[in-house]
Amino acid sequence: MSQYMKQVFILLFQRLTSMKTAKYVKGLLVYFGIFIYKYGAPNFIQMIDGVQPQMFGMVLDRLFISETQKVTGQSEKKILAVGITKLLCEAPQTNTGEYANYWLAFHFQFQLNSPGQFALFPPWFANIHGFFIFLGHPYSKR
Repeated sequence: MSQYMKQVFILLFQRLTSMKTAKYVKGLLVYFGIFIYKYGAPNFIQMIDGVQPQMFGMVLDRLFISETQKVTGQSEKKILAVGITKLLCEAPQTNTGEYANYWLAFHFQFQLNSPGQFALFPPWFANIHGFFIFLGHPYSKR
């Protein structure tokens, strides 16, 4: 199965560029969340960068950061929250590597949840910047 995964991702991105719809983007983000949960965040980043170098940055910027709030359904949001949490916490590339600058974008994106709605992350995530300053995380110095 792993020998076909790169081709699967290529096909997913071809479909995304040829006929991008809101329904497809939502489904793709949920699939990415499941993939990250099952195979791990470093493998996910490696798979996307294997399709095209530095493509993971584009996926973060154009899909995860800009489209995540459009995902509806509690199950889908939970799957995506688990995937993003693993992505931000487990992958060295997003902690101190080449994609560490996306921490701030995720912080601002997810603190804007409206009160009373099912938030993608728990309320303490809104104070994550202060938490990382306290820990001395490299993200806090950007």
